[in-house]
Amino acid sequence: MAMEWLRKIMEGKPLTEGDALEAKREMEGQFASIVKSQDAQDSEGHRTTDDDFRFFESEVKRWRNLFGLSGWELTVLHEEHCESNGRGCAAMCETDYESRMAIVTLARDWGPMETTRDNIAATALHEVLHMVLAPLKLIALARAATWAEIVGAEHEVLNVIQNFITDNAAAVSAPASNEQ
Repeated sequence: MAMEWLRKIMEGKPLTEGDALEAKREMEGQFASIVKSQDAQDSEGHRTTDDDFRFFESEVKRWRNLFGLSGWELTVLHEEHCESNGRGCAAMCETDYESRMAIVTLARDWGPMETTRDNIAATALHEVLHMVLAPLKLIALARAATWAEIVGAEHEVLNVIQNFITDNAAAVSAPASNEQ
């Protein structure tokens, strides 16, 4: 007699109280199956752990120091999701160049991207490079920048990269430590 209530609806016949209860139980069961299926899909995604976060934070600080950005006030967060330009992302960096402040956030939910040490380390580097490029972003946002401001911002970024290459080439391959 399963789904008898549905046959009655399709035929335009009235439902009894028993039919309504059966329909309610079946719909609740289907809803529970959908929720369970969605939870299973969500759990298939890769997630960062507290240990991953500690590693990410140490890598962010290591790269910040290697690039000579130790004067920046840095906050590193571990949040459920990150969103950049309306899209989910593994991590993000928000900068305020004028006050030399950055908030770097690692997402717990990485979706299909694997949370390997190499991926976490590469993500940390990527986010710190946003700090390196912050002066160019500021000038680009100003739109009324003079040629001298553009060249000055270009040289500031160039000097950071040049100093990094000449002073720290061997340190790039060094394992992360708990640098502050």
